[in-house]
Amino acid sequence: RIDARWADIEEFAASSHVPPQLESAIAQAKDAYFVKFRKVRNQAIDDLVAGKPVAYSNYDWLRLSNPGLNSIMAISKIALDLTEAHAAQQVQEAQHNFYVAIALMLLSIGLACFTGLFVMWRVIKPLKRITRTMKAVTDGGVAQTVPYTDRKDEIGQFSRAVLMRCR
Repeated sequence: RIDARWADIEEFAASSHVPPQLESAIAQAKDAYFVKFRKVRNQAIDDLVAGKPVAYSNYDWLRLSNPGLNSIMAISKIALDLTEAHAAQQVQEAQHNFYVAIALMLLSIGLACFTGLFVMWRVIKPLKRITRTMKAVTDGGVAQTVPYTDRKDEIGQFSRAVLMRCR
């Protein structure tokens, strides 16, 4: 069963998007566990099947098996380290995008406020003054001065039209 799972890992390692550190750890684990330790393990199993005593003490067995097991554990540690680094990079990118979005929103709000004030100052305020002048004329104040007749835009045209109406 371990060989089937290991085959999946080797197939993954053969793909082009595997980071070099992970690829190297997989190659080291293959050599340490599946080549070197597997040879010793198979010999011990063959001896047991043949009824012979195993030539290794418990201590020797640990000494022989630990490098292979450690190399397999190194794969998961490297994979987790790479995942952590990738997640940290994504957090940095997300923070950067967040601050850019906030800056763009503030800029948009600022432009909207400026546009609103500009329209109020250049359009609404003059129209209100011209409207007050028209109201004064209709209320009998014929000698009113119509403001903004010197402007070259639509407000000036409107003001001049009111001035002609008042005469």
